[in-house]
Amino acid sequence: MKKTPTESTREPKLQAVIDYLIENGVSEFNADMLLSTNLPALGGYRTMRNEAQDGNWDKVWDMAELYISGDMW
Repeated sequence: MKKTPTESTREPKLQAVIDYLIENGVSEFNADMLLSTNLPALGGYRTMRNEAQDGNWDKVWDMAELYISGDMW
């Protein structure tokens, strides 16, 4: 089921991404797992943490928003 996510701050911090995910109903454990999972949308061998380390915050926030909206699973 798709839902409209709350507005993200797009702040370049992993804690801000985790807070956004939790605010939108993801458990803290699952938010941490999502950040550490290789995602097909990132080439299948990259994680949101990898993208954050490389400074690709737009990709990190796009993936978080896709996950919350139900467009990525």
